[in-house]
Amino acid sequence: DSALAEKEKEVRRAAEKEQIRTATLPQPLPVPTPSADLTAALAQSVDGVATDLHRKLQDHITRHVSGRDAPVAHETWLEAGLAFDAAHDCPYCGQELRDRSLLDLYRDYFSEAYKALAAEVKQRRQTLERYARGEFRQAIGTKADANHAAAENLKTLTGEGCETRVDIDALSGSMEAAAAALDQVFQQKQQDLVTVIAAGAYESVSRQWDDGRVTVETYNREIADYGRRIEDIRRAQASVSLDSVKNELAVLQARKKRHESNMASVVTERQTLLDRQTALKARKEEYRDQLTAHTKRVTEGLGAMINAYLDRLGAGFQIDYQQPNYRGSEPAAAYSILINRTPVPPRADNIGEPSFRNTLSSGDKSVLALALFLTTVNTDPHLADTIVVLDDPFTSMDEFRRTFTVNEINKLAGRAAQVFVLSHELGFLRLLWDRIDQSKITSCAIQTGAPGIASLAAFDLEKATRPRNETDRMKMIQFIDVTEGDPGEIRALLRKVVEHFYRNGDPELFAPNEVLDGIIRKIEAAPTDYRYKGALDDLKDINFYTRNFHHAPVPGSVIENTPVEELKTHCRRVRDLTRGSP
Repeated sequence: DSALAEKEKEVRRAAEKEQIRTATLPQPLPVPTPSADLTAALAQSVDGVATDLHRKLQDHITRHVSGRDAPVAHETWLEAGLAFDAAHDCPYCGQELRDRSLLDLYRDYFSEAYKALAAEVKQRRQTLERYARGEFRQAIGTKADANHAAAENLKTLTGEGCETRVDIDALSGSMEAAAAALDQVFQQKQQDLVTVIAAGAYESVSRQWDDGRVTVETYNREIADYGRRIEDIRRAQASVSLDSVKNELAVLQARKKRHESNMASVVTERQTLLDRQTALKARKEEYRDQLTAHTKRVTEGLGAMINAYLDRLGAGFQIDYQQPNYRGSEPAAAYSILINRTPVPPRADNIGEPSFRNTLSSGDKSVLALALFLTTVNTDPHLADTIVVLDDPFTSMDEFRRTFTVNEINKLAGRAAQVFVLSHELGFLRLLWDRIDQSKITSCAIQTGAPGIASLAAFDLEKATRPRNETDRMKMIQFIDVTEGDPGEIRALLRKVVEHFYRNGDPELFAPNEVLDGIIRKIEAAPTDYRYKGALDDLKDINFYTRNFHHAPVPGSVIENTPVEELKTHCRRVRDLTRGSP
């Protein structure tokens, strides 16, 4: 208890230290200019101004202003007028001059030395006028009040007081009276800058001015001494840390609390719980290691297969799996979608930020769903005993992906117990029909014979579908994938696939029976911003490559051999040119 009481005192002293460190110190008052510097101009004359010039100027002024009070110093007025001097006119009245002797007298009199002295006298008068306006009284009054408040605050904190005071009214009144008297002398000097004013004319008022200045300096010295005493106190307490003594007090308080009877049982229970927590953490780490290993197998197995399907589907994005996340109540595999090597999270709190919802198109989402489905089915160990149902698998996909889907369904048909494909897209079903072994496939439709009654009936798919344009392209894709088909036939099909695509792509430009030569000529003649302009070079190469496999033989042409790899290269070019709805 005694240690606690002593430590509490240390805390209080340390808390006061911070307040003392940040407390404001009294500041010195503004000191007036010494009278010797202030009145030096009164004892100055103007070198180079002859006595007769001065006398002539004064006589001239006296003749013209006798008995009248001038609003400004006469010499100042005459000096200012010289700035308006013209070659033949008077700068003061504007009349023509026949005799410039008087102006020459003015110019000789008002030399640079004269102007410098006039400026100094004017500046001194402006200084004295500030005292007349009460600026000095306000400045020292405000500062003295602030100093008194700062000293009282420091006395409360440190016990160190400051008894220095200054009588603002007496000091200000004395300085203002001295300033007014000096201004009278300077006004006399301003009217006659050449004549030196004897020191006896302002000696007493100068002493009064310096007495006030001494009062200010004495106050400032005492304020500075007080500030040094406060700084000594601050340095003495600088090594004391408030946080440290507070922490020491808290330790003492906790130590006393620890040995109370009701707290001892709590500490024992806590230790038991800590031991149990350690055991649970060990088990948790064991399960986490197992789960991490499982997640790695999933991402390296299923994840790699999903990305392989996305790549083959030309998705333009991948799934980027991360380490499992154990922060929630249940572990979760973290992942993101990589689009142009930029990770996009599955969801975003801000709808304006990229996410699965607003970044992938409906076609991309369908491709992703298809990749997930195919991966799930193909990794099922019981696939041979499984019935697979695909409900409209071709949704929002281009022709290339539709062909890929047909090929994957064909593969499933050879591995699963049975495959059902439900679709409203007859073109897609026709591709599937032409691709799969006819002995393994049946086509039927759901028909309604009466209200509320539906039945399955045989359906002639070949009759219900269009000509075999899509089948031709399918043969080309199949040749790319598994080198199936006769190279000569496939080479001839390239023209058909291209012609069909571009005729359907722009029926306004191309005739229904337009051949590849005509298509190329029309694209060449089209404007530079025509959408198919960029395909010209590829179309010309394909036209040249298939010239001997035209719809009709070309007289005199040489039938070329058709290397498989060269043909596949041209097939890929045709595939890339003809992706899309046409």
